Order: sequence, then C-alpha cells, then structure tokens
Amino acid sequence: PGGGRNHVSARFYRHFNVIGCTQMQHESMDLIFATIFHNFLAKFTLASEDLQGLCEPLVAASIDVYTTMLRDMRPTPAKSHYQFNLRDLSNVFQGICMVSPRARLNVGQVIRLWQHECTRVFSDRLVNETDNQNWVDILTNRTKSTFKEYDAEVKEASVIKKKVVDKES
Repeated sequence: PGGGRNHVSARFYRHFNVIGCTQMQHESMDLIFATIFHNFLAKFTLASEDLQGLCEPLVAASIDVYTTMLRDMRPTPAKSHYQFNLRDLSNVFQGICMVSPRARLNVGQVIRLWQHECTRVFSDRLVNETDNQNWVDILTNRTKSTFKEYDAEVKEASVIKKKVVDKES
C-alpha cells in the first residue's frame, strides 16, 4: 500500500525462518582482525619490530574508523547506500593482505596502504563534498592519534583526496 510495500501473508511467512543476530562486540572484532593481521605480518621475512608493532594500533584504528562510520554516516533517503557492515571492515584487511610477502614494506608504506584501503572501502560510497570532507577529517585524526610514535611516517602518509572530474566538465 505505501512506499512500494506489498502485503505478505502469514501462509507465505511460514516457509521462512527469522534469525536475529546481535552486533559483534569490540573485543571480538579486535581478536579476529588482530589474529588475521598478525599472521599476515608474520609472512614478511624482512619485517622489523616496528612493522610487527603496527598490528595492534592498526587493528584498533580500523575498528575505530568502522564504528565512527556506523555512528556518523547513517543512511537517509538521499543516501540509502550508506549502510556499513562488518564486511566493509573485513574488506579493509583483505585489501591490505593482498600485498605480496616479498614486498619490503616500511612503516610509512603500511600506514599509507591502510589509509588507501580505508578510503577505498568507506569513502567511495560518499556522495557529497561535506561527507567527503568529514571522511578526510576522520581518517586524518585517527591516523595522527593512533600512530603518534611514528610521527615522521604519519607526515609522509597524508590523505590525498583529489577530484577526478571537474563539475564544469
């Protein structure tokens, strides 16, 4: 009757099961993704202690960015595709883990790679300049607060957001 909804009879519903799941706790996400990322970093034969030390802060920062996006970028009628779920967080780590173990990564490169994957997963959905600027602020603040001890690498790994198409074109 309204909004494209059609009535579904109880006879039809009886063929389906309703499964309700609670949202995963922060500690569970931390454990799962820290295990995945720690095992990924273990593959690097030339990994330094600094690179191994990135595991915990990078996982915490990723979960923080994910929860911030869930909280701040809510779906609206104009932005109905702003629906973020655990698969998005998983895609960040999947993209990072695509790097070949033969690569000789330093801390700055891993931070840039993390920023790139977060931007690829979360920012590509954003539709207006305000949301894009909010995204840049979220990622910049999270990078600066999480990777304080890697100050030189953080300055090197700045968030680059460039317009691909000019509005006049």
